[in-house]
Amino acid sequence: MKKLLLLLFIISLPDITIAQDKNLIGTWKIINVEGSTAEFIFDSEDYITMISGGIEFGGKEFDLEGIKASLKYETDQTTTPFKLIYRLIDLSGNLDSAAMGGVYRYINNDKILIRLNPNLGQSYDEFSETNDSDTFVLKRQ
Repeated sequence: MKKLLLLLFIISLPDITIAQDKNLIGTWKIINVEGSTAEFIFDSEDYITMISGGIEFGGKEFDLEGIKASLKYETDQTTTPFKLIYRLIDLSGNLDSAAMGGVYRYINNDKILIRLNPNLGQSYDEFSETNDSDTFVLKRQ
C-alpha cells in the first residue's frame, strides 16, 4: 500500500511542480523597442495567440503555410526567473512539434517583463544585461 501511495505521489509530482501560471490568462499588449505593437492572448486551455500587424498566429487551430497547427504554452514557476515555453503542434501529426521559449517576471499585476527566443528549438534561461529586441514589456488589457 505504501508503495502504491508513493507511486501515485511521484506520478502527480510534475503537475504540482510545473503548474500553469493562471495570472497570465488574458490579453497582453506589447510595445517593443522599435515602437511596434502586438498582442499575446493566453487562454485557460493553455493556448497562446499572437496578433501583430493584423496577422494572427497561434491558438487552438490556425493555418501555417497549408498545415493545420496549434500553439500551446507551458510555464514553470519553480525557476527564477519564471520559464515560458510555447509549442507549435502540427494537428495532422505529420511533423514533430517544435518548442521555443524564454523567461518572464512580474513587474506588477498588470505588467510583465518577458524575453522570448524566436528561434525553433531554442530558449532563454535568463534576462540579458543589455537591451535586446527579444525583451519587452507586456501590459494587461
